[in-house]
Amino acid sequence: MTTHDRHPDVRARSQPTVTSSTTPIPGSLNADQVRGACTSSNTKKAYRSYINGISTWIRESQEQFASFFEVDGSINLSVFTPAHFEAFLLRKMNSGAIKVSTLSGYRSAMKDLYRRKRLNLPPGYLEDLKTVLEENDQAGGERKPGEEPLTFSLYTQLAERTLGLADDGFSHLFLLSQGNLMCRSKSVETLHILHLHSADDSIGCVLHKTKTNQEGSGPKDPRHIYANPMQPSCCWILALGMYFASNPSLIPGKLFPGSNQKARFCKDLGKMLKEITGQKIYGTHSIRKGVVTYASSGSTYLGRVVTGMPQNNSQFAALPPHFTDPTDVLVLDNVFQMFPSMKNDARIAPILHLCLAPIVQHAEY
Repeated sequence: MTTHDRHPDVRARSQPTVTSSTTPIPGSLNADQVRGACTSSNTKKAYRSYINGISTWIRESQEQFASFFEVDGSINLSVFTPAHFEAFLLRKMNSGAIKVSTLSGYRSAMKDLYRRKRLNLPPGYLEDLKTVLEENDQAGGERKPGEEPLTFSLYTQLAERTLGLADDGFSHLFLLSQGNLMCRSKSVETLHILHLHSADDSIGCVLHKTKTNQEGSGPKDPRHIYANPMQPSCCWILALGMYFASNPSLIPGKLFPGSNQKARFCKDLGKMLKEITGQKIYGTHSIRKGVVTYASSGSTYLGRVVTGMPQNNSQFAALPPHFTDPTDVLVLDNVFQMFPSMKNDARIAPILHLCLAPIVQHAEY
């Protein structure tokens, strides 16, 4: 696929205080540290909040509430039974609108408490939530599904708006990364530049750690991201190129360096969604929900569907913008000037060529 004639060479996150975990000294690793490492800091924070909610209910509803707590303030699991937990869940549901995911969160927090105290989980905890939800359904109650899927039209509006933010391309690339990779925002936050590699007419990205693969020991098959030369605002490769060019001091390491970049993106996204829709039914997880709904098949076809290419158009299979001769002196010189901090990394070089080409093609855009 060729570009404008004037560019002929381009083709186109009250219980006892829990301190944050640190890396143990070699030889000092114990079982508690191993168990603690199995849960992320954000999940631990959520569990503490859920347990605090249960503790508050115990103090408000139980006459001899002191017997429900250990000396250290934690819940006494020999006193607090599955029946108490079911009563707690029913109280929460009868008190007003509550999401199914919130109820599940309370159960997960209790399961974690049993695990940390090295106790077997009573069978009742495996059935209580199911029973409560079935009773709610039979009574005609409404289940709150959580965040709504983001429609593709709303996704494209967000893509356009993020381009106008003065954040050096951060929100735009974060949005398109989550959309094209069809992953959770946490997975995008932890992406490393070296997780990327050039793969013919696409860029492969390996997600080493996901919610279902916390240890990073799962398959290392890359997810491929394709260009969308017909809709620049939704082109991830163009977004990556602009991000690299806008952050010339960025070196191979975290793609989004800094602490809690997920929260940063969530804040920006929330503002834009409120301006566009005036509703609070969307969030970062809406992006993944929406793109999974939008996509309907696999292989390279799926990658092009996700990037927004028109499925019924002959240009659906078009190659991304690219240079006919990537070794051309002029091309190399411009790559070096645009991406000075990464120009000497052999693994990243092919990706930089793919990033520069759409920048040239869509210069007027």
